[in-house]
Amino acid sequence: DVRAHSSYLLGQLAEMQHRDSEALDWYDQVGDDDPHAFDAALRSALILHGQGKRSEAHQLLGQLEIDYLEQPAQLSQAWQVDAELYLREQNYAKAETSFSRALQVIPDDPGLLYGRGMAYAEAGQIDQAVKDFQHLLKIKPGDIDASNALGYTLADANRDLPEATRLLQAARAAKPHDPAIADSWGWLQYRLGHLQQAALTLRGAWLARKDADVGVHLGEVLWKQGHRQDAQKIFDEVRKLDPHNSSLQGALKRLQP
Repeated sequence: DVRAHSSYLLGQLAEMQHRDSEALDWYDQVGDDDPHAFDAALRSALILHGQGKRSEAHQLLGQLEIDYLEQPAQLSQAWQVDAELYLREQNYAKAETSFSRALQVIPDDPGLLYGRGMAYAEAGQIDQAVKDFQHLLKIKPGDIDASNALGYTLADANRDLPEATRLLQAARAAKPHDPAIADSWGWLQYRLGHLQQAALTLRGAWLARKDADVGVHLGEVLWKQGHRQDAQKIFDEVRKLDPHNSSLQGALKRLQP
């Protein structure tokens, strides 16, 4: 009885020790009437996805969406996790669908609006992304993550750059050492034609955190400056970090048609 009632805790302990197969076994033993049944299934889906078993993970989340149809909090959470996993897979259409379903259950949820905005932005649906981020900023005025997301989205689309500047200046003032915000600011400088400032800012962000998208931005700026060998080295590093990075593929098509 003690083991049965402790299955969720034992699964958590196994997961903390990176013993994912054992964690799955423990989570599987959590009974349907256990108060941790939902959380155990959610953790199982995340582990399965991390193991590369994407279809099994989404299938498990789909079952949760059926089982908890009458429980809004759990239903929304299941959809949100499903959407975030689709984002990792760069399946932006399905991510947007899951976020939208969750927002029907919990309208104006900041986390869901932010997630859907990111899905729209990655899919190139800029108007919808801007709309979600603007709505989020009405709900949470001055939110740093939303300001950064909207500022970057505008800069990346090369539109309303004065508004992008205002948003990103506020984000930088709040988090001056955040690499993600530095990346946005550097990319904005590139759009404004300030190549030297863009390269300096993006190099700092790249050194602070080897993020593939930051590397792509830095490489593109270096290429435009005429430093093609340096740019190629950065692109090679990005390829090692994320061989299927869509931003890298897009940059190479633009720079090496």
